[in-house]
Amino acid sequence: MVGAANTLNRPDRYRWVLSQDIWEELSSALGELGAKCGAVSLSHLPEIRNRIEGLLEGGMLDRHLHREYLGNFRFQVPHQMPGAMVVIVVAYPHPQHTVRVRVEGESLDLTIPPTYILFRKREREILDCISGVLGRAGFGVIPTGKYPVPLKMLAVGSGLGEYGRNNICYVPGLGSFHRLAGFYTDLPLAEDKWREPRVMAECKGCERCKRVCPSGAIPDNRFLLHAERCLTFHSERTDTLPGWIDTSWFNCLVGCMACQLVCPVNRDVIEYREEALDLGVEETKDIMNIPYEELPPGVRGRIEGVDMEWLMDVLPRNMRILLEKMARKS
Repeated sequence: MVGAANTLNRPDRYRWVLSQDIWEELSSALGELGAKCGAVSLSHLPEIRNRIEGLLEGGMLDRHLHREYLGNFRFQVPHQMPGAMVVIVVAYPHPQHTVRVRVEGESLDLTIPPTYILFRKREREILDCISGVLGRAGFGVIPTGKYPVPLKMLAVGSGLGEYGRNNICYVPGLGSFHRLAGFYTDLPLAEDKWREPRVMAECKGCERCKRVCPSGAIPDNRFLLHAERCLTFHSERTDTLPGWIDTSWFNCLVGCMACQLVCPVNRDVIEYREEALDLGVEETKDIMNIPYEELPPGVRGRIEGVDMEWLMDVLPRNMRILLEKMARKS
């Protein structure tokens, strides 16, 4: 944590003006990194918790999904920063990533969607940026990692983004090709811009994502996604795939890009892609057949170098599914 607030005894009007100036400086500094930010008062966290619990009790949320994805959220001030007042939500550009594999002499490119890998270095840069701006004014900042909050809901509530019909958060200029990072701070808000969730105007009358969704997770009769049917949810789990899932639906090493690739809002970012790994024949075989902790140190090092180790309990299975699918097509 950087510093401690040194302005709390100043008159409210002075604190408001100072806070406004700092937020403007922070937005400008993050902009130089290609990032955008929003901010939400911690006073809204109980409201968000109640909304999630209401969806659960109303049968709108699958209980298994709630336990695995939403059950770890914190809705109180973190003890490392008892004076925290705000969560800063940062969206930064994040591409699709290519993992090139080689099987029997053939080179194949497999996709990992935005958000999953190659994020640690970038988020350290963002933390350093925020710490620098806030620290000069005597305010602190800590990442939300140990006290996670629903960043997508906060991003939409802050005005940073809007929901697509597929329930993905879209940020102007970035589309869905971004990753969200969160940070607690004791810097007060200059203005609380909290708003109710909203859907992008571009979604009105558009059903492209619904039509292309392989599992039928995007409904007609409600806004909330049937996330328990989403291929992304099942591709991330180590459980045996449900019998109703057709493995031909898989299009990524983890997650699914079907709805994002057809979304008109992504037209300017759809080609945003970077290579993450280029695996040789033996490395490809090892990843599919050897437990991660038994892989050669060099292979593990390359995987950890792209922040991919946390996915290694599901990637071997998903890789086999994709390679079998490609083999059937050839």
